Amino acid sequence: MLSTPSLEHSDWGGTYRSYDKGETWKKMSPTNPRPMYYSQIRIDPTNDQRLYVLGASWYTSDNGGKMYQASPFSRIHGDYHALWIDPQNPNHAITGSDGGISFQLR
Repeated sequence: MLSTPSLEHSDWGGTYRSYDKGETWKKMSPTNPRPMYYSQIRIDPTNDQRLYVLGASWYTSDNGGKMYQASPFSRIHGDYHALWIDPQNPNHAITGSDGGISFQLR
């Protein structure tokens, strides 16, 4: 089972990954904007190397969390708090933000 939690700390904060059900963790990236408020990380249901980190903006990684870039989905409103990824078509997602719900197509 793959897990990807977040941690907020001036030195340890970021995105971590475990391949052994949480026995050990490896820091993948310092990316995790304001985790005490957002801390929402989602994994693509068809590709465990594609991660989404939600925050005032949202970010994606296509290499298991080593590097992130701005989301490929259109930005409707900031402060993303929820993300559902269609398990049959990961190019279709529904986001929940301070601006409401939006449907995203990549």
